[in-house]
Amino acid sequence: MDAEDTGRGRSWWAVAATLLVAAVWALLAGRRPDATYHFAPALVAWAYPYLRLSAAPAGRRQALAAVIGGATAAVIMAFALDAVGWLRGPVLFGGDALGESLLVAGLAALVALVVSIVTTVLRE
Repeated sequence: MDAEDTGRGRSWWAVAATLLVAAVWALLAGRRPDATYHFAPALVAWAYPYLRLSAAPAGRRQALAAVIGGATAAVIMAFALDAVGWLRGPVLFGGDALGESLLVAGLAALVALVVSIVTTVLRE
């Protein structure tokens, strides 16, 4: 198995795990829409870059792409949950649960970007 195959396998695993984390968030939110799962957007945003980049060295562009992928998944899930009315819980900051979810996803993406770039630089 060459490096490209290993990278593809890691990528599919990361996508599957990210979808699983997002599905768990959706199940929890659907079961109790009046509760807020404050860290769920962060977990969704972190899942893809962490799993995609943790096993082997990656370039800075791959790190950025992985972080954007994770953040995109978290944002899409937040909008989807809001669209079906499953983000109605109390918030710690911000105006509503959607705004808080987007803010948490953005902050998580920023942290993931810094960690992935620092890790990439240290591995070089």
